Amino acid sequence: MDDSPIRQERKLLQWKNFPYPASCADSHSPPGASAMKTIDPIAVGERLARLRDYHGINQGDFADSVNIDRSSYSKIERGTKALKADMAFAIAERWGVSMDFLYRGRLDDLPHKMAESFISNRTN
Repeated sequence: MDDSPIRQERKLLQWKNFPYPASCADSHSPPGASAMKTIDPIAVGERLARLRDYHGINQGDFADSVNIDRSSYSKIERGTKALKADMAFAIAERWGVSMDFLYRGRLDDLPHKMAESFISNRTN
């Protein structure tokens, strides 16, 4: 098989455009490929609590609004249980936030008023 510089560059571009977590890295990873940043479940829980407080709703009612078991949601908000993607999607759809906000804390796609509230509460 030809391993020309063009073929090597294409392989590298494929890996850059489709990053995999470190656990998926194998011998086919290009030299210098870095692992994706891990998700901090405590930070996810803090963002969920902020979102819930912003809407003035208690934990149980928030969990019910997206069909998550109350006990499981409490653990997610405390950061002792990971937020699954299907749960994050349900929260994002129901409460008008992005999954980037839930998992990474990005405020870019939030409604302006909500983002401003989170920013002001973070600095207080």
